[in-house]
Amino acid sequence: MSKQSDKTKGLIVIADDEPGMRVALTEVLARAGWKSEAFESGEEALDFLRTAQQVDLLMTDFRMGGMTGLELTHKAKEMRPQLPIVMMT
Repeated sequence: MSKQSDKTKGLIVIADDEPGMRVALTEVLARAGWKSEAFESGEEALDFLRTAQQVDLLMTDFRMGGMTGLELTHKAKEMRPQLPIVMMT
């Protein structure tokens, strides 16, 4: 078993209203060397994106209460046009 580096690969923002999915994604990403910030709503994720210095990827659920993943995608692209986004459903 190889020892994982103390240095992370980057930051992934997760927006999903299902707690189990947020936990699972956070754990899988951490094992792969990524740091993540997980939010239960598109609004919370967008607030984080407004102030975060570096974000490498946004992962969002398509269907969420309040702001949908599609709305979050459009707003995130307005703020960070180069941000890669993965839409999950």
